[in-house]
Formats: sequence, C-alpha cells, structure tokens
Amino acid sequence: MSETKKKNSKKYEIGDKIVVKVKNIGENFRDEQLIYVIEDGSKDYRSLHEREVLGKLEDFQPKQVKIKMTVDEKKEFDELKETYATPYGMLHNLIHKKDFDLYRKVFMNANTKENSKEQLRFIKAFEHPELIEVDYEFKIGNSVIVDTGNLKTIGVVVGTGVCKCFKVLFKSGLVSSVFYKKMKLVKENAIDWEDQNGERQKEEA
Repeated sequence: MSETKKKNSKKYEIGDKIVVKVKNIGENFRDEQLIYVIEDGSKDYRSLHEREVLGKLEDFQPKQVKIKMTVDEKKEFDELKETYATPYGMLHNLIHKKDFDLYRKVFMNANTKENSKEQLRFIKAFEHPELIEVDYEFKIGNSVIVDTGNLKTIGVVVGTGVCKCFKVLFKSGLVSSVFYKKMKLVKENAIDWEDQNGERQKEEA
C-alpha cells in the first residue's frame, strides 16, 4: 500500500456509522441489507470495498456549536426545565421572570434579530442539553481546583484580574493570576484545603 493510500485510509470499527457511495440499486438489493452493513458489522450481507466508503457519518455532519451559559443562567434554565415540559412553556414563563439573568439574555438584546437568535439557542439547549457549556463566573471566597496542565492543586479566589483571570491563593501562601478556563469550582463559600496526606482542613470563608 502506498504512503498516500495509508494516509487516506480510515480505521473503522464495528458499530461505526458510515457514508456509502451507492452506484446502482437493483431488485435484489434490499434497503435492510445496507442497514445491516452500516449498523451491524457481524451480519455481512454485502461486502464493501474501501473505495465505496466515503467516510464516517460524523465527518459529514456540521460541528455542533456549544451554547454558553453562566452559572446563574444554567441554574435558571434547569429550574424552568424541571417545571415545564416544553420549550414553549419555558419561554412563556421566562417572560414573567424579569429578575432572571436568562430573561435578559433571551429577551433584552440590542434588536429583535439578536433576540430571535438567543431564543433559538434556548430551544436548542432544551433539545440538546449536552451542548450547554457553563462559563463559570468565579467570586471571591470560591474554592477552586486549578489545572494548568503542569500543575493541579486546590486554591481559593481572593481577587479579580484582567482578561478573565482571577487571583488565586494557594496553600503555600502564593497568590497567582489564573485564567478562568484553568479553574473548576469546588465550593462557593468555603476554603477547602487538602494536605499531602489527603486530610481536609475546612474553614468558613
């Protein structure tokens, strides 16, 4: 096999959904045969040559864009979803919750076009909650796990910085500026240190 062909070759596994180029359909070629080939590799009703397989289904689907929410927006979204079974019910009742951050996000944009975009994102979040990405808004006193790739430790937010960075106090006494995406919330209102022996010493902030 040439180097070019090796690079273009994809690794397929049982259970993969694939896109197949169908050249012709005859009377003896039943739809279920193709389904079996795609969805159940153990039933080989028709062998496919590599050149007939255009790729995995995921290669032909548009990349799903994450729907960003703050911590408070996500809490409000979950509260509405627990109460109302449809996106219409959620939006209809959100109109009356003007103190919600989510209300301002969905209904209080610069123009009608932007409101429509946010309302469509809201409906998509209802249908695909796995696309929701919570953009944490850390507050002073929050205990957080800091993971920079080279370092993973616990600290407490003691101040805000610039460019979405926060000042974090570590157990050693060091205060460092940390980008928010490198932090994960542990507790909202408590300092929660963990020593080298795994024993926790808790203090109320």
